[in-house]
Amino acid sequence: MHVLVALAATFGIAGQAAALPCMTQAETTAEHARGLQSALMVAALKCVHKSSLKMYDNYNTFITRYNSELTSHSKVMQAYFQRSHGKGHQAALNKYMTSMANYFSLNTFNNPKFCEDMAAAVTAVLAQGDGAVLRGQFETSFLPPNSAPMCNEDAKMASKDVPALSGKIPDLAAIHMPDLDTRTKHTAVNTTAPAPASTTD
Repeated sequence: MHVLVALAATFGIAGQAAALPCMTQAETTAEHARGLQSALMVAALKCVHKSSLKMYDNYNTFITRYNSELTSHSKVMQAYFQRSHGKGHQAALNKYMTSMANYFSLNTFNNPKFCEDMAAAVTAVLAQGDGAVLRGQFETSFLPPNSAPMCNEDAKMASKDVPALSGKIPDLAAIHMPDLDTRTKHTAVNTTAPAPASTTD
């Protein structure tokens, strides 16, 4: 559905899997959930001109409803990066979150239906109610390949080399993702200059 773009070195998709330990089912689901959150975050920022899609409002509803579930997934991902990168796990996690946001930011240019796709994705997950994100019951076809294959299963990785991201893509994750943002957090929604809410890990 989308043009596949490599996510810096974090995802390591260049015809072969990255040298990372395999992921458990819980870790794979957690990575998908963080990918979903990142995609919807970018859409909330990039699709404000298409007000009929209600991306901004639906993103905030998504974050509010699934905050505890996203926080649980975040803790799983933090544990995975600690297991896979040791002392450098925080820097690796930061790079991962930045690359994820950059992937979707670039997709807003590569996919002319990005806003519509994300609107459909958030509408579908919101229709399922509580527990959907925790169980991984949401669309994943728009997500990048997993960082590592699932344990005891064949990896479904990209079969061709892909170009690296341009370093000029805005670092949205550092601004909006709690893993990276060390600024004072504000809970009030500014309706004149939308800045979607995010989870607190």
